[in-house]
Amino acid sequence: GRRAEATQGWLLAVADGMGGYQGGGLASSVAISSLAAFVLELSPWLVATHPALRDHLLQTLELGVRGADEAVYRTALELDLDERMGTTLTAALVVWPEAYLLHVGDSRAHLIRGSELVRLTRDHTVAQELVAAHALDADQAARSQLRHVLVNTVGGQRDKQLTVDVSVVKLAAGDTLMLCTDGVAAHVMDEELPALVRAAPRAEAAARAVIDTVMARGALDNVTALVARF
Repeated sequence: GRRAEATQGWLLAVADGMGGYQGGGLASSVAISSLAAFVLELSPWLVATHPALRDHLLQTLELGVRGADEAVYRTALELDLDERMGTTLTAALVVWPEAYLLHVGDSRAHLIRGSELVRLTRDHTVAQELVAAHALDADQAARSQLRHVLVNTVGGQRDKQLTVDVSVVKLAAGDTLMLCTDGVAAHVMDEELPALVRAAPRAEAAARAVIDTVMARGALDNVTALVARF
């Protein structure tokens, strides 16, 4: 096999299989494996951080997410599983100092800088669509059962219009990125996260602190938290 001469970037990714459909767990695994393989093929030129390449890299990474969507659907067909199996997919490809963000669904990416938190993604849910249309306010959306109804997924439906949110954020030394599933957001407020993360001595301990808090509050859903400190 190939040997990497140096670390050229870091791929952080969280995927949450859709509950209720056979194969949701498989869908999340296939999506991440597909995206990771795609990014690995890009690695020889990830060190090129010329500004003119940034938009091109984002467009290329979006193709990687669309490839993951196709891989999930193809897996369902090949294994004779429910074609509606699908997953969220939220990822950050970090090529210092930029983080290239890819997002489908209602998992979340956050930037924690000191005591401040910035949510880097928007939920692709019916509730959030209604907020955007001014039919619900943020408090109503947070309580609505429609916050669980996804309008955009990797896999999940063959003839859908897949939307991939792509963006880039410039990181600074001391920053923390946190990716998590909606099970975390259901039990921990955004404003609680900086203190939880900063209190931990290492990134892994910070992720465990978030999960422990969620579980102590009676989480019923599967929960994943990924923390990276720079």
